[in-house]
Amino acid sequence: MRRALALVALLLATGCTSGHHDGPDGPDPGADPDRAAIHDGLATLFAGDHPTAADLADGDCFARELVARVTPAQLRAAGVLDESYAVVAELPVLDQSVGEAWVQAQFACVDYVEAAARAAVSVSHGAVDPGVYAACLRGALTGDELHDAVLATLTGSVDGPEVKTLSSAQSACTERAKRR
Repeated sequence: MRRALALVALLLATGCTSGHHDGPDGPDPGADPDRAAIHDGLATLFAGDHPTAADLADGDCFARELVARVTPAQLRAAGVLDESYAVVAELPVLDQSVGEAWVQAQFACVDYVEAAARAAVSVSHGAVDPGVYAACLRGALTGDELHDAVLATLTGSVDGPEVKTLSSAQSACTERAKRR
């Protein structure tokens, strides 16, 4: 359930890694992190497995915003980067500070409501009108409520009231936006 919620609600595809290796045994864990490889790995993770040009641009923006907010050491401690500073294949539950930075970076680059509308159309195979869905979701939740729900999801509070509020709003808006 958490993985599905993360994929649909947050539009985070978690099947990619940066694949960066420095030598026959991989990178030296004590070496300085390759910031370009970290950026590229984060951009790829955010953009997903089959990205469009817009997804790639969003991923690049997200990676730039995130690395401006947190250090490679913080990302490594949070489990976003492995011991060698490569981006992990699946996003872990984040601590509060990295989760907050993640949400800020995501919201700086992507209109969450528009992204959720595109996801609803995709999941419904076109049965949902994206304009109706987006208008409904904007009317149902404030920006702060969206922020809090995404943060709660990233920090493992998937059963929290913020996530339940978002989930209820998304369900209601999906029903309202179904093409008849």
